[in-house]
Amino acid sequence: MNTLAAFALPRRLALGFSPSRTPGLLFVAIGFVLGPGLANLLSADVVAQLDPVVSMALALVGAFIGAGFAGTRHSGAALGGALGQAAVTFGGVSIAMWFLLDRWQMPLPVDLATAALMLGICSAASAAIHPLGRDSPQMTYAATLADLDDIPIIILATLAVPIAGGVEMLWTTLAVAVFGAITIALAGVLLFARADTTAERGVVVTGTLLLLGGIAAYTNTSPLTTGLLAGLVWQRSTRTAAFIGADFERLQHPLLALLMIAAGATMQLSWALVWLAAPLALLRISGKTLGGLLFARVARLPAGLLSLVLLPPGVLGIALALNFQQVMGGGDTLLLSAITVSALVSEVFARFVLSREDLA
Repeated sequence: MNTLAAFALPRRLALGFSPSRTPGLLFVAIGFVLGPGLANLLSADVVAQLDPVVSMALALVGAFIGAGFAGTRHSGAALGGALGQAAVTFGGVSIAMWFLLDRWQMPLPVDLATAALMLGICSAASAAIHPLGRDSPQMTYAATLADLDDIPIIILATLAVPIAGGVEMLWTTLAVAVFGAITIALAGVLLFARADTTAERGVVVTGTLLLLGGIAAYTNTSPLTTGLLAGLVWQRSTRTAAFIGADFERLQHPLLALLMIAAGATMQLSWALVWLAAPLALLRISGKTLGGLLFARVARLPAGLLSLVLLPPGVLGIALALNFQQVMGGGDTLLLSAITVSALVSEVFARFVLSREDLA
């Protein structure tokens, strides 16, 4: 397999999304070119005005992940393997980055522990080539396991995002967000059932996602969490399950593209970014490789295959970094920039390795 073929393989950018041959991270480069760093067509003020749409896009990502998880059956071995390898990467990156940042005394937009937690969570996401253009049951199963690590990562982010945002009454705030998300989801079930045309359903879908993003912004929690809960509700309802695969997919590509463009436009180049992104990318690749080796037996897969499939980062890590940036506020985007660069490096490295491996 050559390098170009590896880049053209279909990939699932996150659990629940349909496979695409367009690398989602390509839009990060477009955003950087259009942003304040170069052309300044997307100035800092313009990017700030995109916050409601970014929250809507984050809620959409959560809804797809929730629907994808609820709509398929997964074995205990797959769930255990996904949880284990995600924990290895999260723990390894968080501890190592905490140690490095403490030694370097690098100025950060948040406290040291929160920064290390944020870097670990965002680095743990994987989005495998799916199904790697092959009919091998092992390959499809390995890609499914890589998809499943989105769930524990969002659960971690459910707690970490409000902490990063300085929420004091954490459990009360989360209870309000959960209640609001489920209420909006149930209201969506009723509205979907009454929408007869594609145009009506489009209005309902857009409005519902805006409400899910809005309740998260109001409570300083994660739209990924509110979207995940809504996706679980909608997938379990016979009235709305079909719309998840049809009407919602119309928003998949434009909103994901906007999310990645916003991340690219927010990036700030500096020497501190180089110091932070280089070890972060190395630690992520090492963590995914080690996680695959340690939990391949639990998942009942060859260790080399699982480690390879876990390398591509997908879009969830950058989406989470944008979410953290939203609640932290301020103009310092060093952590977001480092996570974005690390994801780009991981993507290129994964394609380079794939181009040299026989995965048949």
